[in-house]
Amino acid sequence: HPVNFAQPSGLAYMIYTSGATVLPKGVVVPHASVVSMVTIGAPNAYCPSSDDRVIQFSTYIFDASVIDVFCALLSGATLITANESLKKDPERLFQLMEEERITWACFPPAFLHSCHHDPTTCLKTILVGGESPSQEIIRRYRNITFINGYGPTENTVCSTSYTYSDGHVSASNCIGTPLQGVTCYVLDNDQNLLPD
Repeated sequence: HPVNFAQPSGLAYMIYTSGATVLPKGVVVPHASVVSMVTIGAPNAYCPSSDDRVIQFSTYIFDASVIDVFCALLSGATLITANESLKKDPERLFQLMEEERITWACFPPAFLHSCHHDPTTCLKTILVGGESPSQEIIRRYRNITFINGYGPTENTVCSTSYTYSDGHVSASNCIGTPLQGVTCYVLDNDQNLLPD
């Protein structure tokens, strides 16, 4: 009988981040947090469906890869990986996305800003994170599902999400509402809880 060493509180992975402090630190993420995020929090907010074809844009050293890989595989979606050279050449990446009929992607807003045209005609959903999307980017993708995911690495990739509605451009820094299973508090500068 194989021995199972994985425990809910055990290390799933460690990600190095500087976050708001600008000082590099290793963030230990336990198995329970990853499982909760991909099975409870993400499915109601931004996970692909079994009909989707997902491009894995994030490398494994970024926590967004947890969304690309585990949300895709656990939902039954098809996962297509892009090699590193394609990620540096949007035109070639978009060609791959068109050939593979990619319908779902997670990109940092900075990448979308560097693009001169839309990724693919098949794309139905874009999840962005890591920074606020600009009004220009929000407007560019107003005809598909465009979601802003927000959360510190310490909270296992995403804590909140906001879906921009068709034709309605909201402020670019909307972080939305907590994912299912997540509680968020808004504090003032003195760390006092603000009213609803």
